[in-house]
Amino acid sequence: MKMDRFLIAILLAVLHAHSLPAAAQSPYETKAPQEIGLSAAGAGLAATGLYLNHQIAPLTEEQVNSLSKGDLHPLDRWVTRHWSPRAGKLSDILRNICLASPLSLLASNRVRDDAGMVGLMYLETLLLNSAGTLLSKGIFRRTRPFVYNPDVPMRLKTENKEARRSFYSGHTATAFASSFFLAKVYGDFYPDSDWKPAIWSGAIAISSAVALLRMLCGKHFLTDVLAGGAVGGLIGYGVPAIHQKTAGKSPSSGEFMISLAIRF
Repeated sequence: MKMDRFLIAILLAVLHAHSLPAAAQSPYETKAPQEIGLSAAGAGLAATGLYLNHQIAPLTEEQVNSLSKGDLHPLDRWVTRHWSPRAGKLSDILRNICLASPLSLLASNRVRDDAGMVGLMYLETLLLNSAGTLLSKGIFRRTRPFVYNPDVPMRLKTENKEARRSFYSGHTATAFASSFFLAKVYGDFYPDSDWKPAIWSGAIAISSAVALLRMLCGKHFLTDVLAGGAVGGLIGYGVPAIHQKTAGKSPSSGEFMISLAIRF
């Protein structure tokens, strides 16, 4: 399975990171118990989430017909009117852009010198984010908004278990986790940079766009994307934060953006 290979890659990355010396001016440091704990917790939760998701049964036509919008929280009811495969495809594209965005950090010589550490932290971020999403979907098994929409064909509501994996939004969680990771790591390497507000604003904007599109395509309720954004953002910010050194010399402000501009 793809997840099995992913978990093995995470564990190998943890072991490999401890065999490499840390960069001289790195704002981060590894601690074996911490890395093993994060990886083990993420792997355990992900495995549990995968098992719970495997147990989800598709909705029956009878179950679909028994659903009522009146049972939903008022904040969520309006989403049931939306259904747009096009918005869903656009949300996939923006999510993938967020997922790849930390690669832009490699435009900085400082970050490249510490690529092993940054790569390890990002792998831990993705593992914990995936684990949280899988566990939540497997536990709550919430019906997606489009199932309440009479304009959506019945076959799409009953053909697979995806119709019962609404809470919380994995797209939104991934977008916030990845973009917040980028903003946090950039800020740790360049604490005095004038670009920090713009990078944080961009991270929030593109992640929020993903959240909005997930509602417009009928896949998630407002409460789904709020929870996904909160959890993903916390993981994306938190993983670099717990690896941060208490003191250290910071790189000069502006070097990253100059290097990035040259590369692009």
